[in-house]
Amino acid sequence: RINKTTIERFISDGVVNTIKEELKDSTKARARDTDLGEQKTDDEKLKAALDNKVEILVNGAGVEKSTLPIHFRGELDEKEQSYDVMTLLLLDYSQASNFKNKLKILPIIDAIREQIKEADVIQTATTLDLVKINKNTGLPYSKKGVDSNVIKAFEAVIAQRLFGTAFDNPDMKIAKTLTKWTSFITLSLNWMSAGANFLQGSAATFIEGASQEFYGKKNVANAWVKWHSNIGANVGDIGANKYMSKINLLAEKYDALMNWQAMKDDFVRNDRFKRMIKTDLLFSLNHVAETSTQQLMMLSAMDNIKVYGADGKYLSKDGKSTENREEAMTLDEAWQVGYLHLKSNKTITEEQYKKLSAAEQEEYSEGALSLNPLAVRSEISEKPIESDDAQHTITQRLNRINLKGFGNYSASNKSIVKRTMIGALVGHMRGFLIQGFRERYKGINKLYMKDSEAKLKFRTIRREELRFEDLNYNMQTNQFEEGSYVSTLRFLSRFTSALKSSKLNLTKSKQEAWEELSDHEKANIRRTLTEAGLIILLLTTSVILSNMAEDDDDEALLYAAFFTRRLYSELYTYASVSEGTRTLRSPAVSLSIVEGTIDALRQTLGPQILDEYESGENKAYIKWTKVTPFKVLTRDIEASLQFLEK
Repeated sequence: RINKTTIERFISDGVVNTIKEELKDSTKARARDTDLGEQKTDDEKLKAALDNKVEILVNGAGVEKSTLPIHFRGELDEKEQSYDVMTLLLLDYSQASNFKNKLKILPIIDAIREQIKEADVIQTATTLDLVKINKNTGLPYSKKGVDSNVIKAFEAVIAQRLFGTAFDNPDMKIAKTLTKWTSFITLSLNWMSAGANFLQGSAATFIEGASQEFYGKKNVANAWVKWHSNIGANVGDIGANKYMSKINLLAEKYDALMNWQAMKDDFVRNDRFKRMIKTDLLFSLNHVAETSTQQLMMLSAMDNIKVYGADGKYLSKDGKSTENREEAMTLDEAWQVGYLHLKSNKTITEEQYKKLSAAEQEEYSEGALSLNPLAVRSEISEKPIESDDAQHTITQRLNRINLKGFGNYSASNKSIVKRTMIGALVGHMRGFLIQGFRERYKGINKLYMKDSEAKLKFRTIRREELRFEDLNYNMQTNQFEEGSYVSTLRFLSRFTSALKSSKLNLTKSKQEAWEELSDHEKANIRRTLTEAGLIILLLTTSVILSNMAEDDDDEALLYAAFFTRRLYSELYTYASVSEGTRTLRSPAVSLSIVEGTIDALRQTLGPQILDEYESGENKAYIKWTKVTPFKVLTRDIEASLQFLEK
């Protein structure tokens, strides 16, 4: 059972009742709020409150036991019950499949939990993770995992991934509503934000290409060509009941944008007009900007994954065997939009479909990915491309690249902090920030060590000196990782040492230091150098454009200066105290909107309304424009540029 959607309420209950129920929805958890846990009825909540107790399950050891939630089974007033039967069936099937698969791994999770609780966890101190040493024994101090932060982090992950609760209590519905309202205010028809997001995403894609770790600059160029040739199909998918664009289907199959959903739209939205008329339409500019750049990064990565044929050799674009990697078919080229058999779920290519009779064609549905029959496996997996294992490997690779370039906005991968109300509000629209710092400074606490013989009494820790517990292993890429700035600083230290030992032979020193690096470290250094080059280029360009605009009074130049200066600020945030402070000055966008709304109400309804103003715009009007949708329409581009240039 689920509640009616807005469109159902509007059709059956009228405008007034729809508004009333929508207001209730803003503060009350509903059946569809699966990220708030299994929902109870109002009577159950009231009984628990009056009894001042909550019933729980306890295992044989007397420990509270978590259970898999079963959604859409609670009691619901018939007047509020949705009768969108097809949507109900699909949600129920999704819930049942989800429950079945999670139930299989629940015993394994319980076993891992017990192992963690019994493990000896070495304790650390301060944000630098300094190891605590027992003065009496000289050995690292440890305590059982049950009392450590490790078990807390584990439980937070399991709460989301297994039990599906992304937040720590049902009261989080208020925080969810506030974040949605904030997005509505700040992003509605905001073409300037869309432009900035597109530039930032393009820069992230280019920097990653320059690193040559997951793909190169040539792959980015190829991806641009493929993406542009697919624009028409992407536009055709807007408001469609299912995707027909190859790029959209690939992104959906491999969850490359990290936004998987069981349903694209409710079935009650049974035509293109109904599917488009919703608040998301106001965010379409930002959605297109963000989706386009993420798809570009996905295509760049897939363009660098080649395909093998049955003979174990590369498969060329025309289906022949080749040993030349440059001639090989890429993973995205191995897929094409084909047809799905409605009973067997097998796919066929468009060429195979055309050979069928009219009666046979009726058994197929268009809009499904079909693999080239000659393609067997990809470079990054030994398993067949269509196997679950290969799909998992490819998905993990694409997710890691997306996370690195765009930050963490996944609903199923929230940090412990963002599972709280304050954390959700502070972190809203800041998903790129924490991840951005992590990608650059991961391992910074293991960069330096004390050394009494060193000139400054400390020195850089060489890579070979790092202990196993000092390393950060990434399961998505199956390699040890560290931040790009950390790799660069470690290289500069090694280069300086080599320079001294080779008697200031610059070329020889650089070559020696470079050859000792791992591929990951080399990629990180390329990232840092590319980012630094972009920062210098953007600042120079912005200053030139700003001066030209001031001389010519040209608004177009002002906008160009604003966008280049904003991208400079976003990239330099991670290396500059002043730019970082500017970004963090208002860390909670949602709380700023609440504060601004209260300020506008005070200005409108308070004693200030009786004040007389000799000149200038109405202050109440100015304050309200800052907390209402479409504020971009009244935005002063010159003032925005000046704010960035301060």
